[in-house]
Amino acid sequence: MNNDTIKGTLQKIGGRIEESAGVLVNDPALKNAGKEDQLKGKAREAWGNVKDAAETSSTAPAPRNTTPKRNLRRLRPSNATTK
Repeated sequence: MNNDTIKGTLQKIGGRIEESAGVLVNDPALKNAGKEDQLKGKAREAWGNVKDAAETSSTAPAPRNTTPKRNLRRLRPSNATTK
């Protein structure tokens, strides 16, 4: 979990509180501002998740090649000479 994920979550929570306050005092502007903060928080949290996934995938070891190796001698042309 990085800074963006944490800040996004906190922004979503603040937006929910702000929206609830807008509903409580019947203020549509405050309610819409709360919804806007929630949306911004979701976007920031998603960005943090993408950054976490990128860090995890770049530090993970590369997967081993588990496909069987073919006998390359069979694939080479024969040593017969052609004229």
